Amino acid sequence: MKRQQVIAVICAALVIAVAAGCTASHRVPSPPSPGAPTAGASASATGTASGTASPRLPRSPSATPSPSPLPRPNSDRPGPVLVIPGFGDDETMLADLVRRLRNSGRETTVVDLPGNATGDLRTQAQTVVGYIEQATTRGADSVDLVGYSAGGLVAALAVLQDGGHVRRVVSIGTPFHGTAVASFADAYAPSACPPACREMAPGSPLLEFLAAQNPARRGVPRLSIYSETDGVVQPPTSSVLDGAVNVAVQSRCRSDTVSHTLLPRDPVVLALVTGALGGDALSALPTVGCPAAG
Repeated sequence: MKRQQVIAVICAALVIAVAAGCTASHRVPSPPSPGAPTAGASASATGTASGTASPRLPRSPSATPSPSPLPRPNSDRPGPVLVIPGFGDDETMLADLVRRLRNSGRETTVVDLPGNATGDLRTQAQTVVGYIEQATTRGADSVDLVGYSAGGLVAALAVLQDGGHVRRVVSIGTPFHGTAVASFADAYAPSACPPACREMAPGSPLLEFLAAQNPARRGVPRLSIYSETDGVVQPPTSSVLDGAVNVAVQSRCRSDTVSHTLLPRDPVVLALVTGALGGDALSALPTVGCPAAG
């Protein structure tokens, strides 16, 4: 059996990503040519900041600056929204989320992560930093980050590198403390568990690094949305982040048993995300009830 087939089988069996995120059909991003413009709101941008190599993120707690509060950008002029995909880089799962954000009047770009978002999460974060640099170079005062699943970890790493330009961060179904599913995959099918998979195992060096730094305490307002019926993030409370506003979907709609893969399409989640990226404080999120039947 070919490696790609093995990965597809493991992903399906362990539910660590949708099958579409484990095929070879994804785009592999290529760096933009120097001076190339970024894509607008109607398309996904690619690459990193024009003509600029993204700085490397520290790889150990000892090499990281102290987690002191960062300067805050102007909240009165929200800039572009960068949506960060999860493991497998299945952009189609984010279509409803992107549409909702654009319909609310926000310029929204899906970050094109290297290696189908299965490689080292630090490298993925460097790509996000490049997008932040592009946006601010074009005149944006700030950016908002929305990370789905592993994309929330990527956003947290990006905040450590360039959080001074990040206005708000929203994570959706992100295993900040790891998921037992990744541990299982690494133990029983290590050849089919790429770096991002291993880094999401509880107790991994990367997760310990993030816990030590706790980007939520860097002064960047953060919202973590999760589902108590998430079968991928195990346990679901792994999405609860100290210092963030943590909201379970079921706290707003008890009957909403949304799964991990459907989180970016869930009406309650979409309402929470757009509310969080509005002008009000995260502690004053609008009341969101169950969607009307039918």
